[in-house]
Amino acid sequence: GSCFDSRDEDHLRSTSLYKEAVTRKREQLKQRHNHGEESMPQLFRSAGTALLGLLITGSVYADIRVEQPYARATPPGAANSAAFMVLLNSGPNPTLLTGAHSRSAKNTEIHNHVMTGTHMQMRPVAHIVIPAGGQAELKPGGYHLMLLGLTGSLRSGESIEIHLSFDNQPAQSLTVPVLPIGVTAQQAGKQNNGAGQMPHGMPEMQPMKHQSQH
Repeated sequence: GSCFDSRDEDHLRSTSLYKEAVTRKREQLKQRHNHGEESMPQLFRSAGTALLGLLITGSVYADIRVEQPYARATPPGAANSAAFMVLLNSGPNPTLLTGAHSRSAKNTEIHNHVMTGTHMQMRPVAHIVIPAGGQAELKPGGYHLMLLGLTGSLRSGESIEIHLSFDNQPAQSLTVPVLPIGVTAQQAGKQNNGAGQMPHGMPEMQPMKHQSQH
């Protein structure tokens, strides 16, 4: 069996893609230098530029971009919270968000809201489709990430790490800000002004019954 935690396997695969891309770039630069196309100083500058580009993008060949992520702050002693974000797919093929995990919670599940009779309930789902050239919005009242079994209270102004897994894209690690309890769409937009305003109105999350599927 694998010596790694299964939750980290997608992240490790992403790291492997990064290393492979760096190795390929180095070989290309070496061949160009051997053929006299670049001097050694130019070679180092080119390699540095390539590595810097990889570090800035955070993932190799990724078509998925994450915007406006945030998690809900919790009162002391609360067991669960939720995280929201917008997933944009610039690629030619649909992509599935297949999982997530965070060290801030014992379990992280993808959930959606469904009507059961006259009641709205939250239930886990296997994945979220991010259409080619489109987006999927995780928001209160719709798809979201449930952080179950928090390892500590989520305090407004702090941040947590969340790792996302996809079916055909590298895994991504996010630093997600924690916003106040009862945050509105306007407040969320202001506190995430580096990424712009929320693209759609986000209703307040009302208390709902939670039902897990086994």
